[in-house]
This record gives sequence, structure tokens and C-alpha cells, in this order.
Amino acid sequence: METWQIALLIYLALFAMTLLFVALTAALLRLVGGRATAIQLGTPPLVTLRRAAPRIRLGPIPLGSVEMIGAGQPAEVSLGEHDWRRLGPSRQLLVTLGPWLAIAAISIALLGPAHAGRSFASALDQLLLTLDPTPLVRRFLALAAAAPSSIVVGILLAKLVVLNLLPFGPFAGGQVVTVLASAGKRETPKAVQLWLIASMAFSLFYVSGRFAYAFIRVLV
Repeated sequence: METWQIALLIYLALFAMTLLFVALTAALLRLVGGRATAIQLGTPPLVTLRRAAPRIRLGPIPLGSVEMIGAGQPAEVSLGEHDWRRLGPSRQLLVTLGPWLAIAAISIALLGPAHAGRSFASALDQLLLTLDPTPLVRRFLALAAAAPSSIVVGILLAKLVVLNLLPFGPFAGGQVVTVLASAGKRETPKAVQLWLIASMAFSLFYVSGRFAYAFIRVLV
């Protein structure tokens, strides 16, 4: 497989995963009594489908999100119908974790339980403890050039599942921290808010930055 074909495969896999993520999140939210006001499929949003309900915003980079009624609103704002804050912790956790459990199941189906287990287990060390991930990127691209597409996609999904379960601000794990810390309280404790902000910066500059730099080094 040529380099451009590997890049295209990764891009299409990420976009398909993003589509699945936002679709499952919106469906689970509706199932438990909440509602989405907008779905972002790709960033930055370049096209908005205003006639869709909820509104759908489309962009080229495969990152997605679902805007929910009441999510992120301060405690003094009154609760509305289908408000996220009306949902109990168990329903909020279902909406937050359900899509990633489904993506993990797809990874297991593509790789097989044993291979998927090894890929999940090694992800934490690779994401956080390997200071220079350039050799990891080289090995992944070499694997992608020789292995079946299903293996490549399965490994990619496994790493992304573990990444998104980390308890950091921009990830589902950070939302889990918020849900658990805010249970029975009118607002998220200040210490948790500070942690989410600090971990967001850490994720952007250390986790994402290292791998972006490694891919540039390998490809250029």
C-alpha cells in the first residue's frame, strides 16, 4: 500500500468513526430523555444543514461533537425540557461512554479478542510514557503498508478508544470525571474544573503534539 493510500485509509476510518460517534451519542441522548441541538461532523464547520433537526455542521477534519440542551450551563440557569442536567449520573454516563464501548467492540471484531487486548494494553504506555513516538509511527505505517486494512483500522480504533477514556478535559474520560464529581451538586467543583483545564492543555501540547510531530518527521 502506498503512503497516500495509507493516509486515505486513516482519514476515512477516522471520519467513519466520527460519524458513528456522533450518531450513537445523539441516539443515546434521545433514548435517555435528552436532546441534541446541533451535531458537528468534522471541524472547522464549513457547511451547516439548517433544515436538519438537530442542526448538522460539516467540516474536513474528522473531529465531532454533539451539543446538548443544558450541557455546560451554569447552575443558576433554570432547567428546561430535555435538559442534560435533569439526567441522572447513570444516564449521563451511558451517553458519554456508550459510543466508545461500541467502537471498542468494533475494534475487537476486526482484530480478534487476543490481538485487540494487546493493542488496548499497550496504548497507555504509547500515548503517555513514550517520549518520542516516532518509532511507533514508523512501525504503524510499515504495518499499514503490509497488513490487511481491517487490522490497520482495528489497531487505530483501539488506540483511539484508550485515548478517549483518559480522564482529561477534551475526552470522554474527562466528561466521566465531571459527571461523577458533579453528582448531587449544583455545579462542578472548582478543583475538578481546574483539572479539566490543565489536562486539556496537557492533551493538546503533549499527547497530540508529540504524535503530530512524529508523523511530520516520518512523512516529510
